[in-house]
Amino acid sequence: MSNEQVTLKLSKIEYERLLKLVYLGGWMVNSHRVEDIKTEYDKLEGKVYSYAGSAGLGKYADFDEEKGSWFPSGEMDEDEEVRAFIDEYDDHTFWEDLSWNFADRDYARQVPAPANEEHFIRVCRLKDAYDDEFEAYGLENLFVAKGFFLKGLVGAVSAISRAASRALKYTRRPKQNPDKTGLH
Repeated sequence: MSNEQVTLKLSKIEYERLLKLVYLGGWMVNSHRVEDIKTEYDKLEGKVYSYAGSAGLGKYADFDEEKGSWFPSGEMDEDEEVRAFIDEYDDHTFWEDLSWNFADRDYARQVPAPANEEHFIRVCRLKDAYDDEFEAYGLENLFVAKGFFLKGLVGAVSAISRAASRALKYTRRPKQNPDKTGLH
């Protein structure tokens, strides 16, 4: 790979967007890391931030004298647009991951076999069902059950489910019109 230099010409608005993109990229790569920071991305982020002052966007960058590097300022951390992107991303990935994880878990309990095309199709159906549930109720119907409690709970849920099914059979029967039965 060549170490050839690249020059970009950006308007102030484009550079501000680039700063935000770099911030969001750095956030995705390193925000969850403590000791294994991806320094090659951290350094590149600093390089992009080093031009913020000369572009009239110094409010988005700070310089660390001790480390000799540039980094996003508190103003960038608190920028409403950036926060909105992060919140939207977090919300979307939370629900997606939750649905996929439950679907994978449930299918593996049903069919502990290696993954294949049928596996994927069935997991997708389960995931869609979880998506519908979470879209309708959020976390309202979600709870964590442990060990012995779960065994008792499964029995209770099964009994309730059977009783509900029986009750539904009776409530779904069409009511007879007394005039048609000949009973008065």
